[in-house]
Amino acid sequence: METLLFVVFAWSILGLVGYFLAKSKGRDPLKGCLWSVFLGPIGWLVIALSEDQTRGKATDGRPLRKCPHCAEMILREAKICKHCRKDLPVEDIPRQEPLPVRVPVKDAGASRIALRAALGLLAVLLLVAISLVIQNQRTESAKNRAQEGTAAKSIQVTFDARAKRDNRGFVRIEGRTNLPEGTKLLIGLRSKASAYFAQSESTVLSGGSFVSDWFSKLKKAVPPGSYTIEISSGISASQPELVRSIIGKMEERLSGSLVSPAKFGGNMVSYSQSIMLAATEPDRR
Repeated sequence: METLLFVVFAWSILGLVGYFLAKSKGRDPLKGCLWSVFLGPIGWLVIALSEDQTRGKATDGRPLRKCPHCAEMILREAKICKHCRKDLPVEDIPRQEPLPVRVPVKDAGASRIALRAALGLLAVLLLVAISLVIQNQRTESAKNRAQEGTAAKSIQVTFDARAKRDNRGFVRIEGRTNLPEGTKLLIGLRSKASAYFAQSESTVLSGGSFVSDWFSKLKKAVPPGSYTIEISSGISASQPELVRSIIGKMEERLSGSLVSPAKFGGNMVSYSQSIMLAATEPDRR
């Protein structure tokens, strides 16, 4: 949509500039408009470097010449200079030759009709572009208002997490939260007694579920014992734009006991839960 609007607007500007540039050079404005639309700035350059058809002519198109007495420009058929009021010698008056009729009257009329049609088309394109821009802005504004209405609600953050073992003895953390879909999480498993710590990134899925990678100890089973599940949301700048529009750019719309001030400003979510991992039980809270 934005590309189409830009193309229509650019065509309109190119055509109008080409029209007035060709007109100032005494050329056909319609051709100047078309050259500019199809060739862009190259068309402007071609028109600008073309011969000036208005040079040496009066405003009504009649040819001019210099007065031999005062060097001012006068009509070629003049017998008295309008500037110095001196008579012009007969030999200085060039013999008049009938000017060829370059464009028949009916062709000139057709050219004017075509020119008006081209200008009308450019005006319509410009109006269409403006209306599309206005419509697009209204759509974006309505979408933003809807997002702001949804985002304005404060979220009381909750987590429910558990550890799961597989037949290899590896462990992963899975659970649910009410944070919006797409929220990035850091999920860790720590044991001070075993000097063990593992962490992985995760993303909140549809319905609020999340799951970590499988944790191991040097590619072997995680030893049984007391562990702590640690989950945080990280800094606000790391979250996707859609998530930030819901929780706030500094996570200011999050509330509850799991929300605390971040070191670099704003808020962050921190959750921890103590668990016991047994060697024989596959699942243990």
